[in-house]
Formats: sequence, structure tokens, C-alpha cells
Amino acid sequence: MACYEFKEIGDSGLLVDSYGAEEIINFDYIIRIREYPKNKKGKKKALILD
Repeated sequence: MACYEFKEIGDSGLLVDSYGAEEIINFDYIIRIREYPKNKKGKKKALILD
């Protein structure tokens, strides 16, 4: 299970702490966010950034 903590949300980005490593996500490059549910084989959900 993924462990993400949103530390800071700004006008053009998001600061995320995942497993002790900080990542910055720039909103200018995100067009659409989709989340797929579990399939019939039980695979985990996948977050796809298009």
C-alpha cells in the first residue's frame, strides 16, 4: 500500500512525501488524472497521469 503525505500545495505544484523521499509535482504538466479500480484478477489500483 502506498504511503503518501501531501506536505504543501501551491498555485503551480504539490510537495509530496513518499516513504521519506520528497517529490514535487508540477501542475502545468498534468492534463488528466485517472484512477483504475481493481480488475477481476485483483491487481491494485493504478494512478495514471496523462
